[in-house]
Amino acid sequence: MNFFKKTASYIQNLNKKDFDKYLALFISGLILLIIFIIYYIHTTSNNLIYKINFNKKLSLKTEKIINNYQRLKSEENKLLKLLEKNKDFNIKTYFEQFCSQYQIIPESNWETTTRSFPGNEKFDEISLTATFKNQTTKDLVNLLEAFDKKEIIYVKELSITSEQDKTITINITIATKKYKRG
Repeated sequence: MNFFKKTASYIQNLNKKDFDKYLALFISGLILLIIFIIYYIHTTSNNLIYKINFNKKLSLKTEKIINNYQRLKSEENKLLKLLEKNKDFNIKTYFEQFCSQYQIIPESNWETTTRSFPGNEKFDEISLTATFKNQTTKDLVNLLEAFDKKEIIYVKELSITSEQDKTITINITIATKKYKRG
């Protein structure tokens, strides 16, 4: 209380010129303090908004990653069941039976290859590349439909070349996955 009495007494004893000078200094200091507080609040709120938006982007990315993981896990489980169901499946044998069943003759240079994927400890890919010459587009459609019916097989690569006699040459790579046992 004593402080306020002394301050009031000091202000009353000031002359007009000094009072105006101290009042201007006080108001200027108050304005500067208010500007600093507003600046601090504005900067802090902008930083918080930036962090919130950044966290929102991260959460969306995380959600996508989780959804992709769940989808891949589901596909992996489906593939495991399919491979378990077809334990003795051999793509070369299947292809020979396929060619005799559909009465098509591939070029003699077809072969199988096995490929491991880096980072994939569970599956290898076995692919078979074959060439069929003097085919029609109807033959191509029948060929693709037949491969599509066999769940364990998928068409990995397909190229079609038009020939002079209105036929086509089909270069096709079919593949399957194989579970790594050991």
